[in-house]
Amino acid sequence: MPRKAKRRKSRPRRKGDAARSHADRIRKVLFEAQGVGLTLPQLMRATELTQSQVRAGLAMLRDQAAEKGWPPTVWTLTDGYRSSGDPEVLRSTRSRRSTKSSSRCAGS
Repeated sequence: MPRKAKRRKSRPRRKGDAARSHADRIRKVLFEAQGVGLTLPQLMRATELTQSQVRAGLAMLRDQAAEKGWPPTVWTLTDGYRSSGDPEVLRSTRSRRSTKSSSRCAGS
């Protein structure tokens, strides 16, 4: 009978110093892009980070934005990731999310 590998307990990915550093790089790139969205591959090229590092940095950036009152980082299918304080953009991303979740509930 094969033995199951033990899972190591680890810190959450987005709480480390590395994630903070990645978040800072992503924030600077999104600030420079100002209003233009960046796809994940574009973010990876601009920050010179791997896909997992960008994802961890985005998670940390969302936490930091909430704590410090910065504009949230939003993702849209057409524009990709961008930092936006524009209420219209925020409203449209929220309405899409609620439409998707309500359509999933209705189909169940």
